[in-house]
Amino acid sequence: MFQLNELKEVLLGIAIPIIVAANVCAIGVIAIYKIPYSLLQTNFPFIGYFIFAIGIAQLIYIIPFTMYLAREQRFALMKGTIVGAIIVGLLNLAFIVYVSQLS
Repeated sequence: MFQLNELKEVLLGIAIPIIVAANVCAIGVIAIYKIPYSLLQTNFPFIGYFIFAIGIAQLIYIIPFTMYLAREQRFALMKGTIVGAIIVGLLNLAFIVYVSQLS
């Protein structure tokens, strides 16, 4: 029974960073949608700032949240959060490489 609860906390920890990254992406898409079309035609690198924002948003909440979980001794949730953050970071890196290949 104890291992089942630990598995649930690890899976929840993996889901938290992915959900936050998805929300940051949604906010970015809405913000880009609201930018006038004439500004998007210039060489201003909106996509680069958007990719950078995902990484910064992740660091802003992952580090304090992991420290809080360590203090509360919720190590399973902490492990899942770290794994989820790594998954989001790798996806972010893949997207940066893809966008850099386009230009």
